[in-house]
Amino acid sequence: MPMSKYKRILLAVTKGGMSQSEIAASLHASKRDVSAAARVVREHSLTFDQVSAMDAAAVDDTFFPREGRGPDPAYLRPDMAALVERKRRNRRLPIKLLWAEHCERAAEEGKLSYSYHAFCEMFAAEAERLGATRHFEHEPGAKCYID
Repeated sequence: MPMSKYKRILLAVTKGGMSQSEIAASLHASKRDVSAAARVVREHSLTFDQVSAMDAAAVDDTFFPREGRGPDPAYLRPDMAALVERKRRNRRLPIKLLWAEHCERAAEEGKLSYSYHAFCEMFAAEAERLGATRHFEHEPGAKCYID
C-alpha cells in the first residue's frame, strides 16, 4: 500500500533538517499542507518513530479527517437541473444570462450569489450528470481552419 501524502509530510517534518518550503518542494505538496502537518506535530508532540509506526490510513483519519462540507446556507443554491433543461431547449441562451438572473434572485432573497466561475462549474457538472453535453468525434488533422 502506498504511503499517504500526509504521512510523508509528517515524517519529513518530524525528521527535521529542512524548512517547510523545502519539504513542500521536495514532496510536491502545498505549503499549506506542510504547515498543517507542522501544527499537528506541535499539538500532539509527535516523534518520527511514532509517525513511522502508524498506518497511513490511521494518520489520515486521526490528524487530517475529511470533512464533508455541504453547501453554505448563506448562498442561494440555484436549481441547476431546471437551468440545464432551459439551456437545452434554447441553445443560444447564454449562461451569463442565467447567472445574472441568479444574482438578481439572490439579491431579492437577501442571500449571496455564486461567482460566475463557480456558477459555470456547477452548471457544467450538472449538464454532465444529466447527459446534456455533446462530444464530437473527429479525426485530428482532418480539417484545417485558417484565420
